[in-house]
Amino acid sequence: MMYIHGWKHNGDRGDEDRKRFGELVDKLSAANLHKKQVLGVFIGWNAKPRLFPLTLPYLENLTFWSKKQVADRIAQSAVVTKIVGAVGAVLNQSQSGKDQFVAIGHSFGARLLFSATGQTLIYQTEYNHPGYPGGRYKPIRGPADAIILLNPAFEASLFTAINDASRHEERFDSQLPLLVSISSVGDLATKKAFPVGQWLDSYRSEREMTTLGHYHRFQTHVLYPSTYETCFRNRFSTDETFFASGLCFARIPKTPSLGLAESYPHNPFLVASTSEDVIKDHNDIWGDQFSSWLFDFVNALQRRLPAHRIGLEDQAVNPGARSSRCQS
Repeated sequence: MMYIHGWKHNGDRGDEDRKRFGELVDKLSAANLHKKQVLGVFIGWNAKPRLFPLTLPYLENLTFWSKKQVADRIAQSAVVTKIVGAVGAVLNQSQSGKDQFVAIGHSFGARLLFSATGQTLIYQTEYNHPGYPGGRYKPIRGPADAIILLNPAFEASLFTAINDASRHEERFDSQLPLLVSISSVGDLATKKAFPVGQWLDSYRSEREMTTLGHYHRFQTHVLYPSTYETCFRNRFSTDETFFASGLCFARIPKTPSLGLAESYPHNPFLVASTSEDVIKDHNDIWGDQFSSWLFDFVNALQRRLPAHRIGLEDQAVNPGARSSRCQS
C-alpha cells in the first residue's frame, strides 16, 4: 500500500501523516496475519512550509497555491509514475496472483497520484471498450488495484475524460472500484481557497475552478453515518453498498435534472461526498471513525480477477460484521 501526503506535511519521522499511515499498515498486517505480507510505501515531498514562526501560524495557509506549483513540478518530472510503475512491475512478476496494490493520495498528494495514474486509467478503459454500442467492458486493469483520493486538490476538468466513461450505452460487468475519491463539504481549502487560486491563474470555467470533490455533476456516491439496517434498507443498489464502522457508502440515484451525475451501476470510477461529521476539514483524514472505515474498505478490496471477487459479497451475510458488500 502506497500513500502520498498532502499540504502541510512532509516525510519527517515525526510527521502526523507518516505516523498514522504506519498505524494503518500495522493494522492491515495484523488483520492479514498468516495470509499475506503488507508493505507500506510512504512518499514524502516538500509540502510543509518552514518559514513562519509559531506566533504566525495562519500565514502558513498562504502557501496553498505555492505548494500546488511544487506538486505540479513533481508531477511533470514523472517520478511518481516511475514509482507506481516499479511497484506494478514487481506484482506482475508474482506467481501467486493474489497480490494487490492500493495507492492513496491526500490533498496535493492526490493531485500527484492522479497525474501519475489518470492517463493509464483512461487508456485501459478505452482499450477494454466492447467495441460496439450496448456491449460490456472487459475487466479493466489499472496501474493499481485501487486508487483512493482523499480531499483531492485538483480541478474537476482533469477528470472529464474518465467521467466520459459513464455512458448508459455500455456497461461494466463485475468490475471492482478502480478509483475512489472522497471529499468533505467541510474542506474549505479545496472548496474556497482553490477556486481563488484558479481565478488568479486566469481560469474561468466551473470545471476549472472547482475541485473534483465539490463538482456535483461528477458525484456518484455519498458516505454518511448510518446503522447497518438503515444503510441497506435505504440502499440504492444491493451490490454497490458498503457499510463499515458506522458509515454507509452508497451510490446515489440517477438525477441529472438536479445537476448530479448519471451514475450507472458498476462504473469503477467513484466520486463521493461526505459531511463534516465524518471528515471535519481538509487535513482531518485520520479521525477514528473514518480511518476505521478506510481500513475496512481497503481490507475488503479483492484482486480484480473473477476468482477473487466473491469475497466482498460474502461479507454481507452477517449484519453484525464490521464490513459488507462493495462491488464498484
